[in-house]
Amino acid sequence: MTRLVILAILQSRPMHGYEIQQIIQEQQIERWANILSGSIYFAINQMEKEGLIIPVAEERTGNRLRKKYAITGRGRESMLKLLREALVSPPHSLKSDFSLALGLAMLLSPEERDKLLRENIGNLDEIRKFWQIGQKNKSAIHPAMAALFQNDLELIERDRHFLEVLVTINNQQMGGGSTAGGCVTHLWVRTTGVLNGNPVSLKETILPGEYQNSLWWKMFQSPEAGKVFEEAARARNLESFTIHHPGSGLVTEILAVKNNPEEG
Repeated sequence: MTRLVILAILQSRPMHGYEIQQIIQEQQIERWANILSGSIYFAINQMEKEGLIIPVAEERTGNRLRKKYAITGRGRESMLKLLREALVSPPHSLKSDFSLALGLAMLLSPEERDKLLRENIGNLDEIRKFWQIGQKNKSAIHPAMAALFQNDLELIERDRHFLEVLVTINNQQMGGGSTAGGCVTHLWVRTTGVLNGNPVSLKETILPGEYQNSLWWKMFQSPEAGKVFEEAARARNLESFTIHHPGSGLVTEILAVKNNPEEG
């Protein structure tokens, strides 16, 4: 990915490594691409050796001599090859450090797990703010970018919901509770997606027998949804349900919980 970004930047004009690094930092490319700051100069040196870029000028800044690089024909071919490979790769990988750590999380105390999971939720909230800003800026440039940011925001919401579930499971372990059986005390309801071109993100905690008095019901009520809420009210603890809203891009997720309600 580092090579693709550098070669794409050099498409516009020749520049030296510091300029490339500044562009990457200013556009905050490292936030959504797997690029390490230290990998930029290493990639430049390697691509120069391979003939993908060539030095076309030198600039002296104090005691430092900086090479200004231009992309070669071979470099353009390499860039297009990398671009094609990236476009047939999955938009988001299922491999993650978190997945590995979750399998080993029992090595930590429940209290530390709770602290780390809540910290993760806070980090996701910060990422969501940045993505929402990017959505406003990028969506006006190209429809594909608007779709990309909307998809990423939906993934962030799903990840946040998943972390909330893990916090609940962990809290029950801290209290010596069980995750199975019994009547639920409340329902966590989350609706996300796009309605009439506008992004929607609605969260609400609803008592099982009072869903018809909820804000959600006033907005999205239907006989089919009523059946799902009735089923959720009789569900096992932490059992989940999904409602797909016909004629829109909205999806509602319902989590049945036997515990004290705790908004995420």
